[in-house]
Amino acid sequence: MAKNVAQIIFNLIIIIILLVAIYASWDWPEETRLFPRAITLPTLALSAISLIIGLLRARRERVTVKRGMTPDDHSLLVKTTGIFGWLIFFGLAVWSLGLPTGVPLFVFFYMIVRLAAESRLMSESRCQFTPELISFLN
Repeated sequence: MAKNVAQIIFNLIIIIILLVAIYASWDWPEETRLFPRAITLPTLALSAISLIIGLLRARRERVTVKRGMTPDDHSLLVKTTGIFGWLIFFGLAVWSLGLPTGVPLFVFFYMIVRLAAESRLMSESRCQFTPELISFLN
């Protein structure tokens, strides 16, 4: 339920930002406002669809919370911190090295860290790499 509420709030914020962008470009010349509208209108439509789906899902999934039940706040904090860390790393890489260098560097490090995390999870669950996967990684 909390995930649906967060998704609904996020979609509302995106819709408000997009409506402000459309309003800001309202008095611009036709050629100037073409690009902002080409970006904001499809994004607005997709955000509205996502908002409707989230509202319908939240209405359908009424969950009763018993006393003493708490979500795993630590894992949520770890995931959120990781996401913001990657966003900050991406922003700093693009700002300091430029777009053509920062984006490939970000993708490279992200893939290295994700591969290490997934291989750690696989070893913790005692799964073995198959020879096909090892040959694929080499």
